[in-house]
Amino acid sequence: MKRVILLLLLVACSMDERLVTKDDIRISFKQEGEGPAVLLVHMLNSNKESWGPFSGKLHDAGFSTMAIDLRGHGESEQRWTTFGKEDFANMEHDLDAARTYLKEHKVPLVAAVGASIGANHALRLSHRHGKLKGTVLLSPGLEYRGVTAEEFIGETPLLMYASEGDAYSAQSSKTLQARHGTLHILEGDAHGTSMLNDKIMDDIVSWLQEHS
Repeated sequence: MKRVILLLLLVACSMDERLVTKDDIRISFKQEGEGPAVLLVHMLNSNKESWGPFSGKLHDAGFSTMAIDLRGHGESEQRWTTFGKEDFANMEHDLDAARTYLKEHKVPLVAAVGASIGANHALRLSHRHGKLKGTVLLSPGLEYRGVTAEEFIGETPLLMYASEGDAYSAQSSKTLQARHGTLHILEGDAHGTSMLNDKIMDDIVSWLQEHS
């Protein structure tokens, strides 16, 4: 009997949590750590697990993290390979559902970090709600799958990274930086979370601490 109870407890602890968006899509997420929250938004064809080492550094710095599987990815509903532009645009509901969840649980959302199409959505989130202390964009684009960025530049402190060999993102980032923010162009051609090494992760964490 004790073994059965222990097994049930282990299963309960490992169950994936879900959010339900305003358009009734179930979104998988992982909330970890204590303190004000940083929302982590992955790139196309990735998932919430891509933030692993970076999440740990945020936790060590006193932040909690909220990593989501965008619709069509990971353990969330639907498959992105069937999406049209409207479906990619509707990913904004996934971020809004995460923000609402944190608000309901009285966890302040202080920043968003996004990669590639997730970067564009992180920027748009900061524009919609206007209360973030900082937004970090890894390989943003002026437009990914119909999800645009430039018109959503606001006054929220903005930190961007792009690789010089990732020509579209590098040029897009320069255009965005001309409007607002700080941009670091890196050597190589890595894209999104593939750019993250210990130094860059530490620099981002320090920047978030400074702006939170």
